[in-house]
Amino acid sequence: GLINSQIDFIELGFLENCNYDKNRSFYPDITVFDDAFKNIGNEHCRNRITLMLRPDRLNIESIKKTSNLLGSIRIAFYYEHLSLALKYAEVSRLYGYNVYFNPIVITHYSKNNLKTLISEINQFNPAGVSIVDTFGSLTINSIHNIYDAFVLLKEDIQIGLHFHENLLHGFSLIYKFIDLFKEKQIIIDGSMYGMGRAPGNVATENIINCFNDDNKYCLDDIMLLINDIIYPLKSKYKWGYSPEYYISAVYNVHRDYAEYLMKKTSDLILIKKIIREISVCLLGSKYEKSIADKYYEKIVNL
Repeated sequence: GLINSQIDFIELGFLENCNYDKNRSFYPDITVFDDAFKNIGNEHCRNRITLMLRPDRLNIESIKKTSNLLGSIRIAFYYEHLSLALKYAEVSRLYGYNVYFNPIVITHYSKNNLKTLISEINQFNPAGVSIVDTFGSLTINSIHNIYDAFVLLKEDIQIGLHFHENLLHGFSLIYKFIDLFKEKQIIIDGSMYGMGRAPGNVATENIINCFNDDNKYCLDDIMLLINDIIYPLKSKYKWGYSPEYYISAVYNVHRDYAEYLMKKTSDLILIKKIIREISVCLLGSKYEKSIADKYYEKIVNL
């Protein structure tokens, strides 16, 4: 259905060290991925199919094969894994894949880290690099450091936009970045019905509606997929805006803190106090249950 809709890129899951399960979109290597999708697609759609990987979660030998279907690999990484990400990128390119970088939690990068990131990316010269708002924390007023760094990208490197809807700012940010990067080719990440781990992502159908002046994309195909596949999932799984994830975004901390605290209390004021304390102590970039428990007990016992 996505192929028929003419969507430019279709990401089919993760390459990750695992035992393959046909009911999950995780693949231990390229061979398993090719076998899973051997009955779909053709050479025409090859450059539209992508997979994501984390270099800290995958044996590098798993990508040392040219795929029958896969055209691009997106490499997601924390700043401390930048050199490892570049190593995996070199191997991916060697085996014929277009390489895209997805730096995780870019809202926690310092100016110097952003400068180093862009310098290394320019030297490697990938197909593209994304502005990944992992915690859904970006606002129009907080994008300047990121813009100042990304404006230094080589001209032919595409810019991706990957936003989570904690603050419901996704489309405001999309339009702002498109305006800022007038001369760049932009790739916008989305998912049908905004599906994704709560609070979810920007909705594919909305992106199509806003950027389809030439009628390239077929919205009917997307609507059929939502009707037949996503609606049944929505009745089973929860995603979408919630105040708890709004709070984690406001304080730029990992959403898992909100998710964990929601299991312990329904008191939004208490959750806000705990998450604020974690943020003030600069402990929010990665989730640790022990930190959540420590500050929960501290705030509750005040």
